[in-house]
Amino acid sequence: MSPSGFFRIHYYSSGTYTPQYDINAFAQALDSSYNFEVNYLGYPPPPEDTQPGVSPDSAGGDSKYDVYIVPMGNFYGETYFETQIGSEPRFTSFIKVDYKFGAGFYTHGIDAARVTAAHEFHHSIQVGNYIYRDADLFFYEMTSTSMEEFVFDSVNDYYGYMSDYFRNTERAFAENNGYNLAIWNIYLEARFGFGIIKSQWEKMPLMRAITAINSSLFDQSTSFGSELNKFGIWTFYTGYRAIPGQYFEEGANYPVISLSSVIEFNSPSVYVTMNAHPTSNNFVDFIDRAKGDTLTVLVTNTDYANGIDNTLNFYPFTYYIYDYDEPGSQQLTTVYYSKLETDKPSMWTSSEFFNNYLIREGEIPLEISDYVFPNPFRYSRNDFMIFPVSSSGQTEASLNVYTSAMELVYSVTKPFDYVSGQKVVRWNGLDMKNQRVPSGVYIYITRTGNGKKIGKLVIFND
Repeated sequence: MSPSGFFRIHYYSSGTYTPQYDINAFAQALDSSYNFEVNYLGYPPPPEDTQPGVSPDSAGGDSKYDVYIVPMGNFYGETYFETQIGSEPRFTSFIKVDYKFGAGFYTHGIDAARVTAAHEFHHSIQVGNYIYRDADLFFYEMTSTSMEEFVFDSVNDYYGYMSDYFRNTERAFAENNGYNLAIWNIYLEARFGFGIIKSQWEKMPLMRAITAINSSLFDQSTSFGSELNKFGIWTFYTGYRAIPGQYFEEGANYPVISLSSVIEFNSPSVYVTMNAHPTSNNFVDFIDRAKGDTLTVLVTNTDYANGIDNTLNFYPFTYYIYDYDEPGSQQLTTVYYSKLETDKPSMWTSSEFFNNYLIREGEIPLEISDYVFPNPFRYSRNDFMIFPVSSSGQTEASLNVYTSAMELVYSVTKPFDYVSGQKVVRWNGLDMKNQRVPSGVYIYITRTGNGKKIGKLVIFND
């Protein structure tokens, strides 16, 4: 049993499969994981395995949380479902961890056992208290792998997974395996604190993982798209580009980002047309050999709605570089100008680096302040809509939503929010009786002082 009495550890006391590391140190690691994840971060502990109708003998012998040290082949460990809790997709569980952590593992011995304790214990919290959903497995692994770093900062086993992401940033976010995205949660914690990750899990039973992430960021007056672009900037400054005291604390130990494309710049202009997955970061180098300059462009597709179920789709963009002031372009340096062209500008943003110096940090384009977003709105995917607000000296804005027959379904006056620096009003799609509205086309009007914006939106009650 662990010193706290919460965990019961099962292991071979003799023979081939005797643990090859200090069992007492492992027991302390389990308790450390509990103390950090439950007592410090505030997650509820996993439910007891003695559920109604379950014999204690078939659940490890008692109500303690069971951990088995056994041969696991090439796996560090695994969390196994035991009993479903009611009709919900939640489960009691037990954990198996490898007895040896020898050759073939990135980290060995007791350090490997420590991070496995932190990782698997959070899985037991996830599936026991929130939800198990096959379609969002990357989110489960992303959280548990980041817990390894949060609980045992000095071990750094997550380094072993990172190169896969740094070589494939053009992959849709949810197409990653999650192990390679621990740095996303490390980024979020550095920006907003640990609470934002817990809030995502609290939202998970009612929404998909990407939507939960986006919703938690709306609560911080930002968005998934904006933060994905900022995250791209952080991942650019790693390895030899790492800047002490900025971006990732351990960034000097991380890989260097791989480029999606390298383009030779020949005066007066050049462009590249590419296809990007939704929720992806795409890095392109424009090299001007005549001047010895390199412009690195980070183009982010911010379409989190299609980043849920349409992750393998492609969406085109064209990026132009000029050495003159082309109409519609933006100035990057005294010499270079750029322009990003797409079918839906509100779903894209870019940041630029000049000879490895950040010269422009992108925001969601101003088009987000001209149209409701997302549009269409789906209850199954989205949790909020944001509506444009006319710039004025006011501190409050009114929002009225009507059916196509001009019947009022929702009305509110409240202080406006900021999303990516833009004034907006949010609505969760529920009418004045706190009910979902039928699928259809709706008309909205926002007012601030003498300013007014009118538009249409589509809602799918699916």
